[in-house]
Amino acid sequence: MFSKKLMEVCEQTTIAHVEQLFERNRTQPGLVKTIPYIGNLYRTDGEKDVAWLKQRVVAALLTRRWFDMTKPPWAGELPLSFADINAAERSDCPRCKRVGYFGDSVRGQGWAWKLHPPFATYCSGLLACGYAPKELQEPSLRVEFPPQKLAGLADGYTGWRTDEEIAEDRAYAAWIYETQRRFDTGKEVMPFVEWKRKQLSMYVGCC
Repeated sequence: MFSKKLMEVCEQTTIAHVEQLFERNRTQPGLVKTIPYIGNLYRTDGEKDVAWLKQRVVAALLTRRWFDMTKPPWAGELPLSFADINAAERSDCPRCKRVGYFGDSVRGQGWAWKLHPPFATYCSGLLACGYAPKELQEPSLRVEFPPQKLAGLADGYTGWRTDEEIAEDRAYAAWIYETQRRFDTGKEVMPFVEWKRKQLSMYVGCC
């Protein structure tokens, strides 16, 4: 069961834990280390980058804790690194795949657990979006997670996005199409920011 108070306590202990891990990396030989828990490499001498990475790792671990409070009993541990997420997504177990897709979705949001829909809501939304992979549509899971449309799953993406992100992605896709058309016809290609500003002005006052 989710507990806001427990999450606040977890945040303090998690921050201290992450500080210790990065400090241990800093004091060991070599400048290039693996980022704790979430994978990838980083340089221990980049102060600003390290500070940002610490925040990312704290967010990832808090998201894992939030997942533990809201997941079904069978779900296991939330994968955080790309390698663990990919392994879950490629698993022969439909339930493991669900956890992998969810892990990829929350990672895509920077582990913003206060913003992202919980696991059950995400699973129901994935089944209702119309393009969920067939291996995720096992009948028993459809019973456990009745399909229900979820705003934030759109355009073939299995990762949840905010309305603003969806709008930005659609605008960028339209710009790519327009840029290719202009390039093919020898017309001037506009930078995305300028193109978006001019496109937006076309719709002001039209409704």
